[in-house]
Amino acid sequence: MTALRPYLAIVGAVVAVALLAAAYIAGRRDGRAIADGKQAAVEKAVKAERDKREALVAASEAAGAAKETDRQEKVREIYRETNTITERPVYRNLCVDADGVRLVERATAIANGNDPGASPVTPGDPAPAAPQR
Repeated sequence: MTALRPYLAIVGAVVAVALLAAAYIAGRRDGRAIADGKQAAVEKAVKAERDKREALVAASEAAGAAKETDRQEKVREIYRETNTITERPVYRNLCVDADGVRLVERATAIANGNDPGASPVTPGDPAPAAPQR
């Protein structure tokens, strides 16, 4: 009988490990079932909230469409066309004519504080004489 004791201990250890493994697997299955149940409950609550909000959006859209229809019935839009005749094109990618150059130079002189009516003074010209009385 002493010869069987080591084998019984080994068989007992294997059976114990098998029972522990079976208990672990059963616990994992139960845990997965509980987690799946909780996830299903969360998904159901999310779907219910989404449906509620979609219904609210649809009702808001219908109310907005009704208000827009009422506004369009009350408002009358008037379209008028006016003809414009351009004698000289102002904005072109070409040079400015002589009249335009004179106007630009005069505006520049006025902006710089110069007298546009006075003749331009060059550095080599003598100063103009003072008027005599």
